[in-house]
Amino acid sequence: SGGAVGTRSNNHRAVGAGAAAVSVDGEGKPMRKALLIAKVRGKQTVPRAEAWAVKCVLEVWAGA
Repeated sequence: SGGAVGTRSNNHRAVGAGAAAVSVDGEGKPMRKALLIAKVRGKQTVPRAEAWAVKCVLEVWAGA
């Protein structure tokens, strides 16, 4: 959400990246699931974490 850091220092702010996918059958029942969790490199911002999650998913899909 990119909310305020509050009284904490920006040096202590941390964000992560994540993505999830669920495959369902013809009746809408879950068949398979996948979860990706990653630490974000560099400056810790929410937009950077969102972009990092997309990058990680694309690498997994590409088989990297």
